[in-house]
Amino acid sequence: MDYSKGSNQFKNLIASHFTRRELKAGDFLYESGDYSPFIYFLEKGLLRMFYYNEEGKEITAWLTVEQNFVSAIGGPYSNQPAKEYCQVVEDVVIYEIKFDAFEKLLEQPLGAKMTFYALSELNQTLSRYLHFFKFHSAEERYRALMDFAPDIINRVSLGQIASFLGISQETLSRIRGRI
Repeated sequence: MDYSKGSNQFKNLIASHFTRRELKAGDFLYESGDYSPFIYFLEKGLLRMFYYNEEGKEITAWLTVEQNFVSAIGGPYSNQPAKEYCQVVEDVVIYEIKFDAFEKLLEQPLGAKMTFYALSELNQTLSRYLHFFKFHSAEERYRALMDFAPDIINRVSLGQIASFLGISQETLSRIRGRI
């Protein structure tokens, strides 16, 4: 469901139940250890979720672009603090709703329909993501990223792309040189 071209009903639903926020590049939507009871809808911009591994190396776990829902992993659902950081890569316009208010929204037909589409898209995205990392070489993962989300390539640093793909920046440079 492309929410940017969604019905006026959907846009009105977001406007009446979600709070609009604008954040600048470099800001954090939430940080590791924070309790984030919100579900967010990203209207404009780019977010990066990352964590630090045991050696203290920053690992990009996820990149989220416009027209997607996002939340802290486990945060609003299990009342646990975030384990990851969510940083604004490009200035964003984001809408937030507390999880308990979101649950009430599900009681409305349009809210339930919106959630069904969002969960369906999330399931497809996660399925592609898991397949992408389990069954493909580094070059195939890069090509898949170019096919699936070509605009991300020009919107984040090469180091963040390499981290997201699970490869070194040097390997990414060699792959880009061959393509």
